[in-house]
Amino acid sequence: MCRMMNLLNKFEKKLNGLYSNKRFWVIALILAGMLVVFGYFLDRGFVTKEPPAKQEPKVEISREKGCAPTSQDVQGPYFRPNAPVRTSIVPPETKGESLTIFGTVYHSDCETSVTQLSSGVPIIEVWHADNTGEYDNTSPNYWYRGTVPVDSQGLYQFETIRPGSYLDGGGYRPAHIHFRVTVPGYRPLTTQLYFKDDPYMGSRDSCGPCNSEDPTLIVELKKETEEGTLREIWVGTFNIFLEPIEPQVSNTSTWQTYRNEEFGFEVRYYPESGPQENIGNETSGQFTYLFLVRFGTNPIKSTYGYELRVNKRQSLNSYREELVGHITDKIDSEEQIVINDNTWTKINYQIFLTTDYVPVTMVITNHGGYTYAITSSAVDTDQILSTFRFTPQ
Repeated sequence: MCRMMNLLNKFEKKLNGLYSNKRFWVIALILAGMLVVFGYFLDRGFVTKEPPAKQEPKVEISREKGCAPTSQDVQGPYFRPNAPVRTSIVPPETKGESLTIFGTVYHSDCETSVTQLSSGVPIIEVWHADNTGEYDNTSPNYWYRGTVPVDSQGLYQFETIRPGSYLDGGGYRPAHIHFRVTVPGYRPLTTQLYFKDDPYMGSRDSCGPCNSEDPTLIVELKKETEEGTLREIWVGTFNIFLEPIEPQVSNTSTWQTYRNEEFGFEVRYYPESGPQENIGNETSGQFTYLFLVRFGTNPIKSTYGYELRVNKRQSLNSYREELVGHITDKIDSEEQIVINDNTWTKINYQIFLTTDYVPVTMVITNHGGYTYAITSSAVDTDQILSTFRFTPQ
């Protein structure tokens, strides 16, 4: 015990001597100053500190509201209707870099293909310039143009070459491919596909109203080697998202009844779109009729608006010829329907209004010596037909 006390006394004397040593305090002050300076530079980034482990952001994708439909874009002046159905749109032995574009046509939920929801056949029309920037506007071969088939899963694919840019007015248009997509029950899509890193996109695009700055229309191409031939091709994916048309449905029991004894029919109409009658002339030009009644100021734009024309009995071909070339580029689809024991031919097509295409439906039937045709866009045509009756004349 005594030995332990002696050791503690000696240690205490050495510490007292150290604290009284000026050299000890000088060194302590220098070290403290160095710590302050190091902390200053560390705080301002002059001294690199070990970064914390990187935390990957957790991305949660909500499908509750779906996703945005593919953006519309300018159709341009070089569309040609009735391009042949095919998956290769280039001439044999063509020059240029081979390109394959494929994708799926989706419903607005971004998951379901439109082929699972629509009874109609999707139609995809594509066209573009060749590698020098020239369009085939006249040849019967429709080169660099085609109606691309869509399979039962909503998949499409076509082969072509990379289109070239071209001078347009005071500037250049970026390389692009035009698309027109029509599916019964969906709003028609007219748009353009662009390629990443093209120097003429956005503010440098000579087409002011075109949407070449829209990232959803820009595709990144990848070069792949084709199996079997070892040929190098560019490949790009362009999925298409369509907006369904929600028909304006109303309780027809609250509608008013319109009767016409001369031509023997009755039909209901929305109370706020009262009838306007016109007596026509069957030789009055392309819009021929003996009698026309219009519900709403405009059957294309008015809420619950439509028009009904009565002619002397005519063939379906006469109506098709009236539509194509005068009113629309082409007929999108045609089918037979039976409502209230009446058989109608339903023709779906599009018309261009100001900046966009509007889907329109015409239904046609023959009865007695007359042909009856109803045209509408703003209301479900089947709902109109559910109220239509032929009456004794």
